[in-house]
Amino acid sequence: HTCLHLASIHGYLGIVELLVSLGAMSMLR
Repeated sequence: HTCLHLASIHGYLGIVELLVSLGAMSMLR
């Protein structure tokens, strides 16, 4: 269960990081 929990947290952080980078790109335009 711990491994799945860490994987879900890692995936969530990856999605957040992706959204932040996309938002920064759109703002720079």
